[in-house]
Amino acid sequence: MTLVPSPVVRDTGTPPPTFPELLHAGLGAGLLAGSFLGLIAAITILLGRKEGADMQVLWYGPLLHAILLGAAGLTLGAAAGLLGRRRPSRDAFVAFSLPALVCAVGFVIARFHIYRDVLGEHPMSRVQQLALVGVTLIFFICTYLALRWLAGRRVPHPLLRTTTHAALAAAILIAGGAGSILLRPAVVPPPRPPDHVPAGLADRPNVILIMVDTLRADRLPAYGYKRIATPVIDALAADGAVFEHAFSQASWTKPSTATLLTGLYPSTHQTYRKSDVLPASVTTVAEAMKDAGWRTGAIVSNINLAPSFGFDQGTDEYLYLAPDYFFGASESSSKLALYNLLRLVRERFLSKRKDVRHYYQDAPAVTGAAKAWLDRNGRTRFFLFLHYMDPHDPYFVHPYDGTAVARVDTPRPEASRAREISDLYDGEIVFLDRYLGALISDLKAKGLYESTLIVLTADHGEEFCEHGGWWHGTTLYDEQIRIPLIVKPPREGGTPVLRGRIGGIARSLDISPTILTLCRLHVPPEMQGVSLEGGAAGSESFAEEDFEGNRLRALRTPQWKIIQANAANPRGLPEEELFDVAGDPRETQNLALTQMPLAKAMNARMDRRVAAALRSAVVAEHGRLDAQTRERLKALGYVQ
Repeated sequence: MTLVPSPVVRDTGTPPPTFPELLHAGLGAGLLAGSFLGLIAAITILLGRKEGADMQVLWYGPLLHAILLGAAGLTLGAAAGLLGRRRPSRDAFVAFSLPALVCAVGFVIARFHIYRDVLGEHPMSRVQQLALVGVTLIFFICTYLALRWLAGRRVPHPLLRTTTHAALAAAILIAGGAGSILLRPAVVPPPRPPDHVPAGLADRPNVILIMVDTLRADRLPAYGYKRIATPVIDALAADGAVFEHAFSQASWTKPSTATLLTGLYPSTHQTYRKSDVLPASVTTVAEAMKDAGWRTGAIVSNINLAPSFGFDQGTDEYLYLAPDYFFGASESSSKLALYNLLRLVRERFLSKRKDVRHYYQDAPAVTGAAKAWLDRNGRTRFFLFLHYMDPHDPYFVHPYDGTAVARVDTPRPEASRAREISDLYDGEIVFLDRYLGALISDLKAKGLYESTLIVLTADHGEEFCEHGGWWHGTTLYDEQIRIPLIVKPPREGGTPVLRGRIGGIARSLDISPTILTLCRLHVPPEMQGVSLEGGAAGSESFAEEDFEGNRLRALRTPQWKIIQANAANPRGLPEEELFDVAGDPRETQNLALTQMPLAKAMNARMDRRVAAALRSAVVAEHGRLDAQTRERLKALGYVQ
C-alpha cells in the first residue's frame, strides 16, 4: 500500500521520520485500533447471548484483533518507510493509519453483520452498499481531519503518541481480562437426580430421542439400501416401527431441530436463520416431560444447537460437546469474525490432514457422554435427547487417517466425484451404527432397553449432485428432506405397541406429539403436529426454508410435490416446480407448465399452510453470531 504524502508542510528543519519510527508508529496505531475493534466485537457478541455464556471473548477479542491489526500497522509503517524523502511526518502518518485501520476492518465486519443478521443473507441493495460506504468514509474523513488538526498544533497531542496507543491498548486488554473474571457465570451443578422411579411414572417409559445429523433415509438398509450394513439400526427397526415416508420441515439443522422439539412449523417458531434463538415462549417436548416428572437431558455436538441458541429449554442437564477450537479460543471467542477467517485460511490452505475434533465431537464421544449420563440418571424416569453429528461433513475415511472431504475447503466438488464422496458418507453411517450399538448394549446392561421408548430420526438429508448441487440447506428436494423415522416402543407398561412398516406421510412435526402421547401425557394445544400413535400417518407434508438467500417452500403428498423458490435465488432454482413423485421419485421432470390447474390448487393449499403457521407465530428472538459460532458454522459448511 502506498501512502499519499502529507499535504501539511513540515518545518524545513524537521527531518523525515526514520524507518524504525514509522514501524513503531504503525504498530502502536494497529494495537489501539485492534484492541478497540476487538472490544466492540466482544461486547456485540455477548449482548446477543443468553445468560451463562463464557466471557473469554472479552479479552480474547481485543487481543486477537490487536495482534492482527498490529501486524497490519507494521505493514503500513514499512510501506511509508519505503517512500524515502517523500515519507509523511510521523504525526501525519498516525493521523492517517489509525482511522484507516479502524474503518477498513470495521467496514468488513459491519457489512458481514448487516448481510447475515439484518438481511438474512439476502444481497445488499446498491443503495444499502452505498450508504455503508458513505458512513464509513464520513467517519474516516472526520477522524482523519481531527487527528491532523491535533498533529498541526505546536505541541503534538498525546493521542498521537505511540506510548499513548500502547497504554490504551493495554488498558483495554486489562479491562477485558478483568471483565471476563468478574462476569464469569457461576457454575451451577444440575439438580441431583432421584434414585428411584416416581410412583406416578412407574408404568410410563423412559425416552431416548436420537437425532442423527444429515442422515438420508434412503441410505439405510432398513429403507432398502444395499451398499452398506447397519445391523444395529436394523435391529432397532425390527423391534419397532419404520415410517417409510417421513419428511423434515426444513433442510438444515436449526429450523428442523426446532420443529422436532416443539411440534411447530418454522414460520411459527421463527427459528430459521443462523442467528435465530429458539424463543422462550415455545414449549419443547423436554419442558412438557420435565413438568410431568421426567428427568430431562440433552447431549448435542452441533454449534447450531449450542445452549446459547435456546435449545436447552426444559432440560435438567444440557451438554454441548464443543469442538476443539483453534488458537486457544473458547465458544464465545470462536464467534469472532477474525477467528473464523484465520480458521478458514488454516483449513483451506495450510492444513494437510483433518482432525474430526476440530469440526465436531464424533459418535464415540456422544455415546460415551450418553453412557455417563445414564449412569447418573438411569435409576429414575428420564428423557434424553441425543444428537450425533456423523455423517455430517467432513466425510472422514475410517479408520481415521486424516483424509476427509469438507464443504469448508471443497464447497463445489466436481460432479464426477459424486460416487467417491457418497461412499465416504456411507462409511460414516457404518461408523455411527457401531457406536449406536455401544449405546444399545449399555441400555441392555443397565436393564433399561425394555422400558425405554427409542426414537431414531434425522434433522435433514444430504445432496450428492442429484440436482446439480451438494450438501444441504439450499433445496427442498427429497434427498435433502426425506429422513428416517424408527420408533421402538417399550415392552413394559401400557404404551401402545408400534410394529412393522407404516406407509403414509410422517413429519418431524409429529415426533414430539407422538412421544408425549406414547408416554400418556397431554399434548400442548399449540403443537401443530399430530401423534403417530397406532401408525396414523398423515397425507401431506409442508416444508419451508430461508437460508443463504434461498427462500423456499414445498408441499408434498404421496403423489405430487410442488416447490416454490424466490426469484434470482443463489442456488439458481426455478421459481416453481411440480413433480409427480409417485412416478418420478428423483424429481427430474418439472410439470408446472403442463399441469397448471394442479399447480394452482397445490399452491393454494400451501398458502393456507403458511397462513395458519404465521397466525400462530411467536415473536422471533435473535442472537448474534460471534466469531466462534461463525467459525464453527463455516467449518460445517453453513457459512462460506
